[in-house]
Amino acid sequence: ERRPRLTISTAMKLSFLALIGITFQQNVHYAGLRYATPTVASALNNLIPAVTFVMAVLF
Repeated sequence: ERRPRLTISTAMKLSFLALIGITFQQNVHYAGLRYATPTVASALNNLIPAVTFVMAVLF
């Protein structure tokens, strides 16, 4: 089964969605950290690579 071709239009849409997704995620992340104590905020920031690794192994 062949995949459809990646057109310029599709590539532009994917790039736009990737940019918006990253920006939205970072804004929500830092907004949540604003309501946490500095200790919890630091611990959560340090957990990001570990969670990324676990997700990469699982998926």
